[in-house]
Amino acid sequence: MLLRILLILIAVFGVISLFHKLSPDAALQASRRKAAWSAAVRKTAYSLAAAVFLGVGAFTGWHALRFEDATAGIVAVGVLPLALWLAYRSYRVDRP
Repeated sequence: MLLRILLILIAVFGVISLFHKLSPDAALQASRRKAAWSAAVRKTAYSLAAAVFLGVGAFTGWHALRFEDATAGIVAVGVLPLALWLAYRSYRVDRP
């Protein structure tokens, strides 16, 4: 009995999906979904990269101050603007 109900539901949803694909707005909706998905993936990638570079910058800054390491200080000064730029890019991904 449960299998019959499941098969009927699959058939009904299959017919509905066929009619949905025949609608004139289907291509427009698909392109909007694709654009939204790619923006979300780019935003996630930029956010993760900014977080990683911010962590690297914080660690190298701490290391430079704690151990008086000039090389770590140079890395911190170089990495933190990159983290800020990636955070800005993440913020601006879905804006025109």
